[in-house]
Amino acid sequence: MKRLTAFVLVFCLCLSGGFTYAAAQHDYQHLPKALKIISNNSDTSLQTVVDHTDIASPQAVTGGVEDINPKTIYSGTCGDNLMWTFDTDTGVLNIEGTGDMANYSYYNSLRSPWYGYHGEIETVNIANGVTTIGNYAFYDCTALTSITIPYSVTSMGESAFYNCAFLTGVTIPDSVTFIGDEVFRGCLSLENITIPDSITSIGIRAFYNCDSLTSVTIGDSVTIIGADAFYGCIALTSITIPNGVTVIGNEVFARCSSLDSITLPDSITYIGNEAFDDTAYYNNEDNWENGELYIGKHLIKASSDISGEYIIKSGTLAIADEAFWDCYTLTSVIIPDGVTAIGCYAFAWCSSLKSITLPNSVTSIGSSAFAWCSSIEYISLPDSITYIGNGAFDDTAYYNNEDNWKDGVLYIGNHLIRASNEVSGEYTIKSGTLTIASRAFFSRINPTSVIIPDSVAYIGVSAFYDCNILTVKYAGSQAEWDAMSIGECNEKLTSANIMFGFKGEEDGSSEGEITEEVSSEETTNEEIFEDETTEDESSDDEGDILYGDVNGDGAINSIDAAQVLRHDATLILLDDTALAAADVNGDGAVNSLDAAMILRFDAGLITEF
Repeated sequence: MKRLTAFVLVFCLCLSGGFTYAAAQHDYQHLPKALKIISNNSDTSLQTVVDHTDIASPQAVTGGVEDINPKTIYSGTCGDNLMWTFDTDTGVLNIEGTGDMANYSYYNSLRSPWYGYHGEIETVNIANGVTTIGNYAFYDCTALTSITIPYSVTSMGESAFYNCAFLTGVTIPDSVTFIGDEVFRGCLSLENITIPDSITSIGIRAFYNCDSLTSVTIGDSVTIIGADAFYGCIALTSITIPNGVTVIGNEVFARCSSLDSITLPDSITYIGNEAFDDTAYYNNEDNWENGELYIGKHLIKASSDISGEYIIKSGTLAIADEAFWDCYTLTSVIIPDGVTAIGCYAFAWCSSLKSITLPNSVTSIGSSAFAWCSSIEYISLPDSITYIGNGAFDDTAYYNNEDNWKDGVLYIGNHLIRASNEVSGEYTIKSGTLTIASRAFFSRINPTSVIIPDSVAYIGVSAFYDCNILTVKYAGSQAEWDAMSIGECNEKLTSANIMFGFKGEEDGSSEGEITEEVSSEETTNEEIFEDETTEDESSDDEGDILYGDVNGDGAINSIDAAQVLRHDATLILLDDTALAAADVNGDGAVNSLDAAMILRFDAGLITEF
């Protein structure tokens, strides 16, 4: 009985780990995990650990522990000529070789090959010879505190350091010419950053929610600051935008709650919506005068309770997006000479505004700038204007007055604003026309020939998208045609048979006249949508394009925004249909501003484009 009790006791002790014969006979210590280098030729697959279990060892019980030297280094490839190694003992990741680093993603199967150790990587050393840092290269490396970037690097990809929460500083060498969107997003410990003179644009959300960022120096070559670039940088107290910057995107400094000093140069021609909302400067009542907020010579926002006649002060250069949005008691506004740009939705929904006269200094009118101003009956546009965005005057009294439409086309001064489905056959754009607004003939499939005078200097984005244009008769020379500014998504126009030096009297057609439709066997080879839209519906017809649905999957979400950003970074090339769907703000370009609007739509912050 005593023997049985002793046997049971020993058996239980062995099961509980309280006793091993090996530990008694040898000076046994707990061993680290058995790790092994596995070469991986794939740029995207994760390095694997041969044995994640502790060696506690049956060997120890039966004959002692073999004296082994487990390896703690992993390696693999991360580009055609690049090799990476990671030492789990030191937390150091080294990347060596020549050429571009591969691009990665946040999807499990497309993450970087070292992502399996993202919580252990503390230091990254990139050797000279590496030319790019790939998309999502160090995404979610939450233990990373230090990185060395050599002068051979010219590009830092999208989300390269996204969510590197303990990275306190990084030096971007002046060899870098491109930094991608969201490159440092969520780097909560990043304290200062200098954008070198070699960089011309800052991508959207580049420093989004960098909570500890207190110092930002922007190089003199930067011209564009993308949407949300410094959104939520709550420790930032001052910013100086250098002369040369022309575009500040939507919500660039929004929610920077400590930002009370802002310097903007005269070079700026576009300021996106809510660019400075909820900054200390914006929230300081002392910075608002007569119901309006200025930064430098730029009108940022007007109070919604402004009423009656309003005079914008002399010296103003640009009016920001949504500056007078929904000032529904505003009846008259005087815009002084010197203003060059009127932003998107700048006066949208000013339903009591009765007339608008723009000075000769204005060159750009943003999308929907005066849309839904249902009382505007009189509009005067100067010849200085070179850009008119989509829907700039939609649903104004002037737009809705049938008397202002001649032969199915709406003009304001020397600017062609919109064509209806009434236009068919061969249409002659009247002599003296200077600009054709964005989407003017969008999806108007009936015109088969268009006569364009040599006075036209600008044709907006998608102005002739999805038109059945077979012939273009241009009054000017080929050199003049080549010098004309023609926006994206006008391939139906530019790929048509173009006749140069055309004189209207040669075929007897008169300016502004709609003639019978030109027949051609080539139309049987074109993909033509059947048009069953009634005349009353024609002004709202936008074809089969779902704006924002860039990838054509029927949904509008962040995947579409990502496609826009990749196109903007020249990583992919969108086709004509995708380009038309991507230009949601109708400004003639597909870029980070469109991506930002798509993301806002996906988040439910806006309900339409």
